[in-house]
Amino acid sequence: MTEVPKNKGLFEEEIELLTKESEETKKPLEKALEGKREVSDEEDKALALAEISGVMMEMGRVEKAKSILQKSLKITKDFSLDYRRVLTLGDIAGILTEHGEKEIARKIFKKALKSARTISDSMKKNLALKELAKAMAENKEEQRAVKVAKSISNRSIRVNSLIEVASIMIENGKESEADEFLDEILKKARDLADKADRATALRKGSVALAKMGQEERAFEIAKNIPIKSSRDLALHEVTEEITR
Repeated sequence: MTEVPKNKGLFEEEIELLTKESEETKKPLEKALEGKREVSDEEDKALALAEISGVMMEMGRVEKAKSILQKSLKITKDFSLDYRRVLTLGDIAGILTEHGEKEIARKIFKKALKSARTISDSMKKNLALKELAKAMAENKEEQRAVKVAKSISNRSIRVNSLIEVASIMIENGKESEADEFLDEILKKARDLADKADRATALRKGSVALAKMGQEERAFEIAKNIPIKSSRDLALHEVTEEITR
């Protein structure tokens, strides 16, 4: 039987649940709690609780899972930085998607997006939206991810975000959809004023093309990257992707 710590702790209630489960059903809960009982960082606490909630959902303990999820979301409300809240909510949504709770994840993504829109610092807002678009794409919410990426006001961050989303779409098996707007994005990448930003975007774009098996185009873009270090890295990544 799992011992309940004498001192009050964040996961005391969750640990107590183990004593009420059979040996078979408590294994996934024990795994979810593994290494998390001494967590002190607030972000890690929120993510750990989301993981436990996901496990409880899979076990059919829906009401308890929802209660634990609310604990997780409550922690994010107390974050002093909106940027941090957005990223953590995106991660929580990702965890729930992994456990099959896509509808709940969608609602949390919506909450994260609403929070991102309130960030007053323009650069932080754009970076938060970029990370949120990435998280949505990784969780197969590709069309929403594209929409969020397109809403980024900074041109360089927007272009890099769209290329990143396109690359994830390819990994998700959505090559045709990604190919539809990748050409347009790469044209915009070539027009970026900042040389370093242009190099980064073109490098990511060349690798995305390589993932789709478009070797000639991938190498053509990689060879024309304006910064040598980025060009060399792109050529290496494209070659590596093609030879997989």
